[in-house]
Amino acid sequence: MELLPTLPQMVAAEGNPFVVQKPSGAMLLWRATIKAQRLALEILTDAIAGDDDAVAETEWEAMEDMTDDDCMNAFTGDPQDASDSCEVGAALVAEGGSYPQILARAGLIPEELRAHQSPLAQEMVEELDAVSHRVCALVANIIRCIPAQSKLLFLSWGAMRTLAFSDTVSPQTAMEAVRAMGALLQHAKEIEAEDFLRVACDEALVTFLCRLAKAPCKAFSSEAGAVEEEVQVAVTAMCGVVGEVQHDKPIAEGVLTALGCALESQSLSVAAEALNAVFDMFADDEANDAIFRAHNMFDQLQTYLPTYKGRVKDAVRGGSLQPVVMDRAQEAALNLKRFLAYKRK
Repeated sequence: MELLPTLPQMVAAEGNPFVVQKPSGAMLLWRATIKAQRLALEILTDAIAGDDDAVAETEWEAMEDMTDDDCMNAFTGDPQDASDSCEVGAALVAEGGSYPQILARAGLIPEELRAHQSPLAQEMVEELDAVSHRVCALVANIIRCIPAQSKLLFLSWGAMRTLAFSDTVSPQTAMEAVRAMGALLQHAKEIEAEDFLRVACDEALVTFLCRLAKAPCKAFSSEAGAVEEEVQVAVTAMCGVVGEVQHDKPIAEGVLTALGCALESQSLSVAAEALNAVFDMFADDEANDAIFRAHNMFDQLQTYLPTYKGRVKDAVRGGSLQPVVMDRAQEAALNLKRFLAYKRK
């Protein structure tokens, strides 16, 4: 359906010198169509996401003195838990599925429509942006159903990157696109989609990530709080993937700027994610070792350890964090201690 032709003609109300608007039949149909699309996207996203399981308590202090093997055995998880919800996603991304058509709904809004001064035109802009927002949320959940060699990885990345890099979408949609990009990179790393990762992890992405790591809200809006934290977590996770993929290159060194901001974040979620990114970047004995030594990372992390552990203990005593956040923070503290012991050898 074409957009601008659905806008009603300007008509003068009898006895009223001001010009008013009356929605056309085409506009009413368009409204109903957009509403149906948003509802369908919401239902699909919920079906693919599935239900969150309760977080089991983990005895982190008891694990301090465990061997690595014992620590791994302390974690339990059933890989079949996500199978039911992923069936919906698998159907969408299968050959002949409707996922490419869904991604097409997340395109940039035509400038001609954005420039139209009609209140109805502005309503259409807001509605179309809301659809893009829903598509981003669906992408963040469906990507785990996409195999390593699928062109849908590239298609998804292009759609999300276009929205995230755009200055015309709403802050909420741009931030949702960033979260989807983070999920895409993490999934690609887990399934070893090397061709995709080499294309996605470029200099433009590093520049974008560093800008967001320094001031995500200034980049998108004046909003703060939970929204900013979620964006920073996604940005930090992407930095770890980029640094690992582009090891020993200026790109890898560039992400340290963003990780440095994340480690100093007031959010334990962001700081824990930054530590995980550092572990990923420097886990190998050779890859990025020159960067690790050049930036004196061992001494920096050695100094950071007691400070971070103190923050975690204060948070545990305060009881202000959600269990899942607390678990991630405590896990990162444990892993930092073990990482330093490994690097010391």
